[in-house]
Amino acid sequence: MPSMRASPIRLLSGLAAAAALWPALALADFVTFGNGFGSKWDDPVHGNGAVVTWGFVPDGTTVDPGILPFSTEVSGGSQISALRASYDADFGTGAFDAAIERAMATWEAAADIEFVGPVADAGLPIGSVGATDPDIRIAAFVPVAGSGFQFVGGVGFGPPGDDLNFPDALAGDVSFNLTAGFIQPVGAEDDPIVEFGNDLENLTLHELGHAAIGLDHPAQGIGEVMFVGAGCCDFINRELSPDDVAGARVVYGAPDRDDDGVIDDVDNCTFVPNADQADVNSGEDDDTSTPGIQHFGDACDVDLNDDGVVSAADFFAVLRPCLGSDVATDPACALADLDGDGLVGPADFFSRFRPAFGDAPGPGTTEP
Repeated sequence: MPSMRASPIRLLSGLAAAAALWPALALADFVTFGNGFGSKWDDPVHGNGAVVTWGFVPDGTTVDPGILPFSTEVSGGSQISALRASYDADFGTGAFDAAIERAMATWEAAADIEFVGPVADAGLPIGSVGATDPDIRIAAFVPVAGSGFQFVGGVGFGPPGDDLNFPDALAGDVSFNLTAGFIQPVGAEDDPIVEFGNDLENLTLHELGHAAIGLDHPAQGIGEVMFVGAGCCDFINRELSPDDVAGARVVYGAPDRDDDGVIDDVDNCTFVPNADQADVNSGEDDDTSTPGIQHFGDACDVDLNDDGVVSAADFFAVLRPCLGSDVATDPACALADLDGDGLVGPADFFSRFRPAFGDAPGPGTTEP
C-alpha cells in the first residue's frame, strides 16, 4: 500500500496569517507565500539568505488555547520523545534525529539557508507570546478524534511575515501526528513505497518547505516535494525537484556554504573557501572512481592520482618524486605544490597532505 501522508494543513495566526493574505508568487510549479517580501526568515526581502535555529519542544509542552483551530485538534502535551523512541526502535538508534537533519541538509544544499540546532527550548506553549526561540520548534501530538489533524502526518506553519520587525511565535513550528505511523522505506529515489505509513524524511522535507522555506503547494507536479495531490506519496521522494529548488532560491537565493563568494553550483570546493577557484589540473576528472566528471579546486584536492582517496599511492607516485622541486623550472610538479607557494617541500606534506590522508577529494562541481 502507498504512504498515507495526506496534504498537510498550513495553520496560521498573527503575522503569519497576515502574510498569507499577501499575493502569493506562483512561478512555474512552485508557489511562495510572500510576493518578493516576507514569509521568510531574517531579512524579509526575497533573495537574501537566512540562519534558522531549530529544536525539539520538551515533552508535555501544550498548544496555546488561542491558536485556533489547532489547539482544539490536539490532545495533551507534546510527546516528541515517544515518537523518537518508537522510530528508533524500528530503524535504529539515532534514526529519528538523522532523518530530521537529512531533510534540513537537503534544503541547505538547495538555497542560502542554514539550520542551527538542535538548541534548547524553554517549553513555552506552542504559539504563546514570546515563544520564538528557537525559530522552528518541533513537536508531536496525539490528535483529537475526527479532527483535521487526525488525517495528516504533520503540519508546518509558514514563516513570519517580517521576522526582523515582527517576530511571530507560531511561525515555523512543525508538529507531527503521533498516531500517523512513520516509516523509512528502503530503496532508491522514485522506487515505489509498498508499506503503509509516512516516510519521515520526506514528510519533514515537505513540512520544512512550509516552515523554513516559505513554499506552498503547487497545483501540479508529481515528484515535487511540495506537491500533495493524487500520487504524490506513492514513491520514495527525498530529493528536491528543479521547481522545489527554484522556489527556494526565489526566497533565499542560491547557496554558498563556504562563504567564499562563489555559489555552490559552480564552486570547485563547496566547503573550503577558495574565492580564486585555483585548480592546477583544471578540466580533468579529479575522481575517476565515481560517475560524472568531478572538478575540485586545489584547496580541497590532495588526491594526486585521482583514484578517489588520498593515500600512500599519491605520496609515492607524485609527491615524493617532486620534493625539492621549483614549479617554475619543473612545471610537471605543479600538482604536488599543494600550498601554492611555488615550491614542493615539507610544508606541502605536513600542512596539506597529512591532514587529508584517507579522505576523498572535494566535494566540488560535478558534470553529469
